[in-house]
Amino acid sequence: SITVLAGCIAGYLAFQPPVFYADLRAQQYSASEQMAAEAFFERLERDLQRWTDRSVALQRGQLSNTSVKTPLNAWLSDYDPTQDTHSVTVTEKHVNVQLASGEVIASRHWQNPRVHMRKDCLSLAVEVVTSRATCVLSLDLKPTLTPERRLHLDLVSARIGQLPLPLRSFLRWLPREVHHVGSGMELDLTAPTPHFSLDVSDSDPESPIAKSIQCSDGEVTIEFLAPVLKPQQVDRRTAPRAVSRRN
Repeated sequence: SITVLAGCIAGYLAFQPPVFYADLRAQQYSASEQMAAEAFFERLERDLQRWTDRSVALQRGQLSNTSVKTPLNAWLSDYDPTQDTHSVTVTEKHVNVQLASGEVIASRHWQNPRVHMRKDCLSLAVEVVTSRATCVLSLDLKPTLTPERRLHLDLVSARIGQLPLPLRSFLRWLPREVHHVGSGMELDLTAPTPHFSLDVSDSDPESPIAKSIQCSDGEVTIEFLAPVLKPQQVDRRTAPRAVSRRN
């Protein structure tokens, strides 16, 4: 009957991994590629910190020498931290090299996560392993930044293998209250749009501020705003540090 045929097709699709996952899962990375990916993320962190330190030094120079007229202070006065931005771009390969190392998720039931990046969307897939079967659960997530500086990953769709899951049915399996996933991440199914949420703000006034996040094919770009210091944050007894004119 049609019902039996539909059940057979659904069962078949449920155990076929998404095409993007099959390709990423089959990719093997060498030890040198893993080391290069680690070095890449370390360099991103250093560059972000160097840019932040430069902005803070420039502002300290501005706020510490407001009454002294020198060529340096005239140049410092031209610096506007509200117009100073820094962008960080992470590629799909860099993320998946890290995920393939096996250090991100250590669980018997959740294995081999991979991420696929495309325009305005992140697809996260992971093997779900039980004693009876193994299948791939994948979620399509749309990243946005809220005015409260929270990163939202809106849940757009879900699949088991290549079988689409009705979101309403899928959400029944998940906790209805706000659930703390770990590492500051929350799962909120009470909102009009179900989403994962991460607070990306920082209580340190000298930390950069995430301004925007943009997904495109194969990469994600996060743009940061420089921290803006207030006069009371500057120790006027401290001489300003040397700064570079280059960004």
